[in-house]
Amino acid sequence: MWPKPNLGNLLVRIPLVMLGGIFVAEAAIMAVFALAAQEGQNRWVEVIVDSTVLTLTVAPLLYWLIVRPLRVVADERSRLLGRVFEIQDAERQQIARDLHDEIGQSFTSLLVQMKLLEDSPTLDSAKTQARELRDLGGHVYDQIRSLARGLHPSVLDDLGLVEAVRRLVEDFEGTHDTPVTLQMAGMSKERLNRKVETTAYRIVQESLTNCAKYAHAARINVALDREPNQLTVTVADNGQGFDVAKAMQASQTTTFGLTNMRERALLLNGSLVVHSRRGDGTKVTLQLPIKS
Repeated sequence: MWPKPNLGNLLVRIPLVMLGGIFVAEAAIMAVFALAAQEGQNRWVEVIVDSTVLTLTVAPLLYWLIVRPLRVVADERSRLLGRVFEIQDAERQQIARDLHDEIGQSFTSLLVQMKLLEDSPTLDSAKTQARELRDLGGHVYDQIRSLARGLHPSVLDDLGLVEAVRRLVEDFEGTHDTPVTLQMAGMSKERLNRKVETTAYRIVQESLTNCAKYAHAARINVALDREPNQLTVTVADNGQGFDVAKAMQASQTTTFGLTNMRERALLLNGSLVVHSRRGDGTKVTLQLPIKS
């Protein structure tokens, strides 16, 4: 397999090749005029000098119009890739904590209950311990299902974004006892690109999580609006609101934050805008381009 080209080296080589091409083209044009005029050797020296001067004159323009924008794009790409790896590492840490803190403790309780069952002096006490053991087993099963849905909901692959968001909203209402209104517009049965669906789902999931943690909202509205070339996702609440600028700075050091949500959108050439004011709720608007 061929090694991948280094983008930084390409940003140096491409302008040099272009400048060389410009020099050759200018020298060739002037040489044609010199031959047509049947001028002497001094004219050939002038051709080389004029071509060099014109090439050096074009160089700054080439830098500002091509090289500098390409460098900005390359730096932004590197930064986004770095953030992607940070997010992946943070997700792994979160999974490890969930496994240790929740499921690990539940299995410890299971072992204790099994020991009590083994040492039960009577049949009635053994039945009581067996019922408690069964209830605890059901609780562990629910924890594992919840963790699996958090990692990647199978319903998103099987039934698509609409059904996945609908079930996400139902689970949120049941868990947090907060009413959520779900609105759909233009969401046909035709599936979207998998990356688009996953990003939209994650943004809704994280927005609802933030509502539960920080907003203290009495109601939440989630809307999906599909247009021919764009998907718009909106999550709005009537909670306490916050200072967006401060939160964006603080989220640089958190596992999941507004910065991470925005970068998820940027990776698909989309945008994420957060409008919030203290005491006036929060509105998160995600826009992702889709193929017509």
